[in-house]
Amino acid sequence: MTLHHDGGQTRVTPLLVALANGKQYGSGARIAPDAVVNDGLLDVVVVENAPWHRLLVAVPRIFAGTFRRASYLRTIRTQRLRVDFGEERPYHLDGEVRSGRSLVVDLLPGAERLVPPDHIADPREPPAPRPRTHNQIQREGGRTGIFPRRRERAATRFW
Repeated sequence: MTLHHDGGQTRVTPLLVALANGKQYGSGARIAPDAVVNDGLLDVVVVENAPWHRLLVAVPRIFAGTFRRASYLRTIRTQRLRVDFGEERPYHLDGEVRSGRSLVVDLLPGAERLVPPDHIADPREPPAPRPRTHNQIQREGGRTGIFPRRRERAATRFW
């Protein structure tokens, strides 16, 4: 497999090639712990074939984001990438299975604008006060729930 990137081309025999714009994907796997979402660069993480016992040790380190110095790991930072598989191969693209002889990825900084829903607070505004809990309301003498308040017992007892 050949990776064509801004810095040239690299031939690899990988177990895994991950294209990351952010630090993590999937179930929290920190595949590219040094990635920055808004830097305009794509982190291409290449995990080369290695002995199974080394890869077995690497799995927890991938989730912890501490595998940066592994000898079988390489990270390439680029804005444009072309992957030549050499033959028709299946690959995953954001969870969808595709196939082809090559894949071209261009990172376009600022191409997508996200508009948060109204219920998400503006980070420039102070946070809204948290709602009071059931116990706080009761301590303040208020009612919670739908049941009427129990009547207080009289201070005197009748014998």
